[in-house]
This record gives sequence, structure tokens and C-alpha cells, in this order.
Amino acid sequence: MRTRLTNPTRSTFASGRGPTVTAAVAVVFIGLLMLAPSAATAQPDAISSIVVERIENGLSVTPDIKFTELDGKSARLAGLYGGWVTDGRLLIGAGGYWLTNRESDFDLMYGGAVVEWFTKLDGPVNFSVRSLFGGGSVTLSNDVGTIEVMVRGGRFGRPTTRTIDVGRVRVRDHFIVAEPQANVLFRVNDWFRVGLGAGYRLVGSAGDLSDRLRGFTGTIGFQFGL
Repeated sequence: MRTRLTNPTRSTFASGRGPTVTAAVAVVFIGLLMLAPSAATAQPDAISSIVVERIENGLSVTPDIKFTELDGKSARLAGLYGGWVTDGRLLIGAGGYWLTNRESDFDLMYGGAVVEWFTKLDGPVNFSVRSLFGGGSVTLSNDVGTIEVMVRGGRFGRPTTRTIDVGRVRVRDHFIVAEPQANVLFRVNDWFRVGLGAGYRLVGSAGDLSDRLRGFTGTIGFQFGL
């Protein structure tokens, strides 16, 4: 009896499966070679899309003039405020103002902490909202008119009433103040801007004088710094 030996290697190739596997491996290898340059090319594009911006921090100082009404009279206030600006948007500092057309019975000064928020300081026209919180002192006149006083007519005289014409007197007092304001800023160069603003002065704790101190304000300022 004869036994026939079969070669596994020959039968596999003979069946056609060997070349099919080899071709598939070749296709995968060629595909990887084609994808490698594409991945290398995509890497610089991802890096180039990163945007780098400089954080703007610095000092800002603004002398300004306020036009307002005080105790029924036109008044001008000169002042100065400044502080540290963070990221070109938020200023935290302090400021103070005093009456320029003052008299012995017409005087005012106040100051306090200042907070201001800018839309952004790198454009030709910018906007901001600012507020001052603090306190001050005022001197105004009051029309007292006449008063009656009790006087004696001699050592044993009977008391009598006498009318005295006092006229006007000066009144001094202290107050607290909050002054919100909106501004538009025009950029002249990187370190100088001209601002126009409108606000309202809120006053309290000054008794009857508080109503005489409140009022709208118009401002022109000159900003130096960041």
C-alpha cells in the first residue's frame, strides 16, 4: 500500500491564499507611507493657529475738570485720579476734587477710591464706566434772617425780647459721596487719550445740605499712561 505525502507550503500557495495575504500587507504598508507626510504637514498648521497676546498692565493718571451745579450755582471742580490698570480693562485707584471758583461761603472738596472698567484701551475710540466712593467737606451759606433773644433791662430789670437781624451765616459739614460716570475716550497715541464723560454726584449724611450738593456732572479728562 502506498502513502502520499502532501507539502503544506505548496498546497497553501497552490490554493491562491498566499499571494492574497501578501498583497494586503503591501497595500497597508503603502497606505502608512502615504499618511506619514500628511501628518507631518498638519503639525505646523496646528502650531501656526495659536494666537499670542501681550497682557497690558500699568499705571494710569488722569487730571480732569468737572462742570456741575452746586447749591443752585454753576461750579467747576478740578481734580486728579489714577491707579493700576490690569489687562488693559480694570483700573483700581483713588482720586480727589476741589472747587475752583470757591469763596468763603462756597467751598467743596471730596475724594475716595476709584474703580473704572474699560472696553479695551487699544482702539481709536474706547468706552469706560467709572465710579468714586468716598467723602468730603463743604462750606455753604444759610440765610437765617432774624432771631429773637431774651435780654434783661438792667440788674433788676424785667427780661425783654429783642429781635436781632442775623442775615446769612456760613455752615460747614462733612458728607459721603458716590459719583458714577460713563466716558468715551479718544486715543491720541499709545500713552495719551482725551476723555469726555457724564455722571451724577450722590451725597448723603450732610443733613439739609445733601440736597444742595447733589447734581449732574460733565467731565473732560486727559489720560496719561497705559
